Amino acid sequence: MNSDDTKGVIIMGANCLIRMINDVRVACSILGYTSKQELLGKNINVIVPPPFSRNHNNYVRSYLQTGKAKILDSTRAFVAVHKDRFVLPISVFVTKVSGVGEDSVFMGVFSGNGSVLSCDSAFTNWLGYRHDDIHGKAVSSLAVQTEALEELLVQVKKESAIAMNTKAIAGDGMLLQQTVWQMHDLHMRHLYQEDLAHVDIMVKIGGINETALFELASSKKLLVSDSRGRIVHVTHALAAELGSTVSKLQAGGSSHAMDSLLASPFMRIHRQASHQH
Repeated sequence: MNSDDTKGVIIMGANCLIRMINDVRVACSILGYTSKQELLGKNINVIVPPPFSRNHNNYVRSYLQTGKAKILDSTRAFVAVHKDRFVLPISVFVTKVSGVGEDSVFMGVFSGNGSVLSCDSAFTNWLGYRHDDIHGKAVSSLAVQTEALEELLVQVKKESAIAMNTKAIAGDGMLLQQTVWQMHDLHMRHLYQEDLAHVDIMVKIGGINETALFELASSKKLLVSDSRGRIVHVTHALAAELGSTVSKLQAGGSSHAMDSLLASPFMRIHRQASHQH
């Protein structure tokens, strides 16, 4: 198997206890740990979320007894538990590397997919989602050019790992601060529209443990209302053009919020039409 400095590697025994972890800047960094010692000797379930963790030991025991594998030797989309107790998407390949029965040793090779840890109101405003809708999702799942964005993520991982290593040797964080990756005219999926939001992405290294942070820019103007006249979504750009704010236009989710945007005769027509639905 070819080595890849963007992938984490964990070795565990038949008892599901972690025996070995590769480079702390990869496996531990993806999962939010700063030291291998925080994971060595722990049950693998410390990084496996429910409901999978409740059955994982039984899966391993069943394999040892029957020899029938369900997930070995194939790459799968999965989820892992970060040290800060949120779930993040990963790709994982698991294989048996040696031993028989209770002496079996397994290796898992995994990589993070780049998940949404946090986003401000501008991001959710552009795409129509609430924060809870996209928290923990793979960033690439929100884009149409999935492969292109995943390639950018791999590039960021590789080059930031080199920059972090240079920082550790030179004791200088300036290289990390100056490193920027860009992608222009990325097409992102909007919750309410079939046409797409066009955004520019800038990736910087920042935060704790040099986490990659995404900055996006868009000028989307959109308003969405339901049959009762409630404004369920409006972008900041359109609200500003109307001389108002998002919160004022939505009016706390009240019915007929659209009326404030209509001239008197059209307001009455709109109310009559909404009552007929």
